Amino acid sequence: MASFVSSQWIRSVCRSRFSRCGILAFLLYGLLVTSHRVWLPAFGDFLVLGERPVRSDLVVVAAASYSRVRYALQLVRTGYTDRLLIVGDTRIKMVPFGKTKLELAEQEAREEGISPDLLFIRHSTSTRHDARLAKQLMHEAGLRSATVVSDAYNMRRLAMVFDYVFRGEDMVLNYVHPTRDRDPFKSDRWWRFPDRFSYVVSEWIKFPVNFFLLPRGSS
Repeated sequence: MASFVSSQWIRSVCRSRFSRCGILAFLLYGLLVTSHRVWLPAFGDFLVLGERPVRSDLVVVAAASYSRVRYALQLVRTGYTDRLLIVGDTRIKMVPFGKTKLELAEQEAREEGISPDLLFIRHSTSTRHDARLAKQLMHEAGLRSATVVSDAYNMRRLAMVFDYVFRGEDMVLNYVHPTRDRDPFKSDRWWRFPDRFSYVVSEWIKFPVNFFLLPRGSS
């Protein structure tokens, strides 16, 4: 009798575990099947903020990406601002140019005809440092508004950092990215392209880290 009860208990446990495993497998399968339609696009879309360009006292852009620098220059050229702040790291030179990205961006801005009096170049190594430099310049020049330009996938984290640094200031910040003209911008299929894949994954690592480090004075 004890043996019969024991075998019944074992079969009951096995059926229970099989049932749970089956449900879990079904859920995982559903997740994989819908990932390219729901979850993966959502991971990219969350990172994207896209406001329309408006007239501002200053445009701020980091020299890390050529497309964002070109877009910032376009904003100046089309009358959205007169002043341009370009920030970037001065330590790493680009091969074969022998210049840093910041130096190349400054050169291009001068070739576009931006007056040296309205062009500001600053060394920076982080988004938080970018924001501090922008705030300092705006205080010194008495500026009240700025348009901050970056890549689409960088916008959510950048806005979080800039908003934190500018908290309590009577200044207006507008965030735009070069692909804003795709209305609305859709970041689907980012996982199919190595550069976009690494960008999205990197931002998802940096975003929560920055969120917790900002109040501690680092980012």
